[in-house]
Amino acid sequence: MSSSKNSKDLNVEMDSTKKRIDILSFDGGGSRGVMEVKILDDVLRLATIVLKTPETVKYLVKEENDEKEENFLEDRAVRERLINDLREVKDPIHPAEVYEMIVGTSTGGLIAFGLVGGNKVGKDHHTRKQMSINECIQMYLTKAREIFRKTCSQWFFSHIPGLSSIPLVAYSQDNVKKVLQNQFGDCSLSDLSGEDPLKPVAGAVARKIGKNKDLVLFDTASDYYKSYKAYEVLLATSNAPVYFDTPVKIGDDEFVDGGVGGNCPLAQAIPRAQELFGKDGKHVEIVSVLSIAPPSSSESEIPSNGGLTSWLHYFVNESTNGNAVYNDVVKQHRCDKTLFQRLSPRGKSLQSFKLDDVDVQKMLDYMEKEKAKDDMFLVDVVATAMVVVFTSVEKVKNEQKTTLTTAAQLAKVAGLAYESRKEYESAIVSYQTSKRLEEKVGIDFTYFEVSYKIAKCTKKQGNFQLAMNLFKSNVKDLVSQQDDENSYDLLVDNMLEIADCYLATFRYADAEKYLKEIHKQYIKEKKKFARVLTNEAWCKQELGKYEEAVKLYRRQLHTPQMTSILKRQKF
Repeated sequence: MSSSKNSKDLNVEMDSTKKRIDILSFDGGGSRGVMEVKILDDVLRLATIVLKTPETVKYLVKEENDEKEENFLEDRAVRERLINDLREVKDPIHPAEVYEMIVGTSTGGLIAFGLVGGNKVGKDHHTRKQMSINECIQMYLTKAREIFRKTCSQWFFSHIPGLSSIPLVAYSQDNVKKVLQNQFGDCSLSDLSGEDPLKPVAGAVARKIGKNKDLVLFDTASDYYKSYKAYEVLLATSNAPVYFDTPVKIGDDEFVDGGVGGNCPLAQAIPRAQELFGKDGKHVEIVSVLSIAPPSSSESEIPSNGGLTSWLHYFVNESTNGNAVYNDVVKQHRCDKTLFQRLSPRGKSLQSFKLDDVDVQKMLDYMEKEKAKDDMFLVDVVATAMVVVFTSVEKVKNEQKTTLTTAAQLAKVAGLAYESRKEYESAIVSYQTSKRLEEKVGIDFTYFEVSYKIAKCTKKQGNFQLAMNLFKSNVKDLVSQQDDENSYDLLVDNMLEIADCYLATFRYADAEKYLKEIHKQYIKEKKKFARVLTNEAWCKQELGKYEEAVKLYRRQLHTPQMTSILKRQKF
């Protein structure tokens, strides 16, 4: 049935202005969901600091004259100071203050429903209020052992070497049902939504079995699903084959864990958000999407040898891996301005935890150790927090220049850290965040510099045509800034990169023409001559103009750079 005819009326009278919304998404992962909540806690704590007291984290920002492509958190003392600052935050912002839609699959659905309406008010299960991040963590600490309570048969098989990762005897659904009923009672999806129009929409994905085998998003704004019990929906979305008896029946339909092909729920959530918050899917701009996943499994590679259990581990991990879905969603929305981020706790020690691990405190302890040890763990936190700051600025009416400037600088240095590790996609998102924050402060040289870095990372990804378009756009913006020496140098750098893109795509005639123009009109200083001459010579060589190429190669030998090199090498 079409949900467009059976939804709470969230549409408002709109003119040409688009409604701006943000989406938070949680992958499935069993008890490892606590790690998703914990890293989000760090993100929101840092965002709170930058929004309220940005001057206290100035130590994270590089000096303007020290912007090498390196990680600003490599110093352990700096990491420990940041960790302590995060710990001291008393009242971090809540996801409901930032996101209009919070969705999840399996354990991610439990987190989403919990954050929107996981607590009852008084003795009435039908009147709901949001759980705090800490309450979600405590829920895992107290409920994981109850959900994954082993029978004698399970305990026996779990202690046989090679058979411990996947249960050969399913867990009882009664344990899960009891936990969910205690938390949500008999409240329905419409109860979770409540009467507050500003309350986020919560959603959980499950797979319908039978003829269609559709992935279904049960959301709290749907009139069609409004009478469904929250605990039934959560039981369905978390009903992982192999781990639990299947299926779960709701109404006339049967469902299994949405993690089977839909562990990342964004493929269902984004179209639904466009439908709910826009007019006919239009007049809505998705500003940011934060997708949080548990640590990648250490058993995700195709087995080179081994028996049935090795392949069973592999197929279970692959069928519940949300990365492929996330990447497809990002590709579909590549032309949008949406800031997409995928956040997952880093660290090899975290990959060893299984979906049915019950030592939740151990997971949290290991996260703290990885946070202190792995510099990129906190780079992820910083980068993500700056997107939260960007999306929060308008919602909390915070136009404080110090906040915006600090956030822009932190997003930029996070981009530099990613770039130094060749994580170009993450670098681009951080640079884009910095650029948008800079726009709110006022465009200056840093804005153009970050635009250049975005184009350069795109080029390093091998996307030469898109990179060329970005460089050309930068040139167009910088032409009017030529009086400034730094802007002029950046203009020439962008033009040289355009020529490189022509060369990389074997468009030698275009490259030759472009280089000649640069040489003639823009190279005022000899320091860039060597690069221009080398590329010009290469173009002529590839075009069969060998005599001209030789002359340029010889001319290059007399540039200041080459003369200096020859002297150092004692040629």
